[in-house]
Amino acid sequence: MEVFDRLGSTNDEVRAHPAPWRVVVAEHQEAGRGRLGRSWTTTPGTGLAVSALVPVPASGASWVPLLAGLAVRRAVDEVSG
Repeated sequence: MEVFDRLGSTNDEVRAHPAPWRVVVAEHQEAGRGRLGRSWTTTPGTGLAVSALVPVPASGASWVPLLAGLAVRRAVDEVSG
């Protein structure tokens, strides 16, 4: 995992140097993009922007968002109680 204080976009950083299972985290994201091209930013000290390059499983990509969400939920629960 790579942690940055500030990035333009965590997705752009992952795309710049792609590697399977690479995780990029930024406390402050200034130029992220969400669905339908909407801007996505974070306010310093209030959240984290996270991008991960997950290889597509043989069963297809449709399960990746659900499984990623479950993994994040479990990780947050584990470290926060």
